[in-house]
Amino acid sequence: MATAGFRRTVLFAALASMTLGAMPAFAVDREKGLKPPPVPGVPDFVDLEPIVLPVIERNRVTRQIGIMLTLELVDGQPAQAIDEEKRLRLMDAFVRELHLIYSARSTAERVVDENVLKQRLLRTADGVLGKGVVHAILVRRLVEQRG
Repeated sequence: MATAGFRRTVLFAALASMTLGAMPAFAVDREKGLKPPPVPGVPDFVDLEPIVLPVIERNRVTRQIGIMLTLELVDGQPAQAIDEEKRLRLMDAFVRELHLIYSARSTAERVVDENVLKQRLLRTADGVLGKGVVHAILVRRLVEQRG
């Protein structure tokens, strides 16, 4: 009888150590940005670094705008296709386009029109990455702060 109880205790301890031992591996995968294999019919997403830019009117900063974007890729396009070089070129092009949008609308009550922003940035992404890579630009967060 003691033998069966001992076996269960050893089995439970072994299962617990295997489970707990595997947990750091999940954390490492998240930190490295490793994703599971793509699922057919489900698009891949690429989170971009936050962009914070000033709005300048008559040689002074009147507002700051912060934006966090995610690229929704065309179905079948893997996120790995957007390597570091492409990401840097895309971010540079986005910053230039955002400056143009902000300067054209700097006197408006609200500088950012989310629909205009999405359309213009999608056009910019098509120019940098090629047409048919990005399906949509998703705005995760948009903050316009008067300064």
